[in-house]
Amino acid sequence: MDSDTCYLTIRIPPSHQAAVVEAFGVEPAERHDFDDRRLCVLGFDHVEPHGPLGALARQGITFDGSHGDSAVYPGRLFAAQGGELAAIDQPFGVVSVPIDLDSLAVDELAFSGLRAYQRLRARAQEDFDNQPPLDVPLPACRLEEVGDEEPWHRLLGLISIGGLRCHVEAVALQYPPHEHYSQEALAGDRVRPFALLSEAFATGSGFQTLRHQGSDGQDHHYAIFIYPYDR
Repeated sequence: MDSDTCYLTIRIPPSHQAAVVEAFGVEPAERHDFDDRRLCVLGFDHVEPHGPLGALARQGITFDGSHGDSAVYPGRLFAAQGGELAAIDQPFGVVSVPIDLDSLAVDELAFSGLRAYQRLRARAQEDFDNQPPLDVPLPACRLEEVGDEEPWHRLLGLISIGGLRCHVEAVALQYPPHEHYSQEALAGDRVRPFALLSEAFATGSGFQTLRHQGSDGQDHHYAIFIYPYDR
């Protein structure tokens, strides 16, 4: 294996994985997905970073990450956004900017590179923060009808979020012409609790709902609530 290679991690939206694999020419050695965002971290072993990172940046792909030291160049932190790429040296895992020991002057070129990296890293993070949350397929909640008056008035299921087991409760709603409430639970035993919950969250126009077909064969609006399993 070429000694001028290193281990590299790169954070991207998963939709860009194919482009990253093509740029490096190998499949990642590992992949870690975020629990709450459409983001992942890919780890590549024995790759040469400079050419592939530049090619990815020119495609306008937003990413950040780091690579280790090789035989001829130090490890680096890198970030790209909007077609720009910047990196800062971190030899042996330590970010550094050279200083002239005689004059105590900072290497301006290296310092400029650090500021460019920090700017692009912040812009990449902003892009990542704006990534939409993961969509959870409704069947994954394993909902079952448990309503007292009509089975479809209330659904109960469970889901694991980041390893945390949670209840999923769905309450069927109607939209009565009330002065104070824009939504109301269809089941009589859920009207008051749902009204109190609406007041507590100050929802104003109401909760967003999902349409789901009940056992009566009709589509109904459901408000979905998720809470820890031991509640």
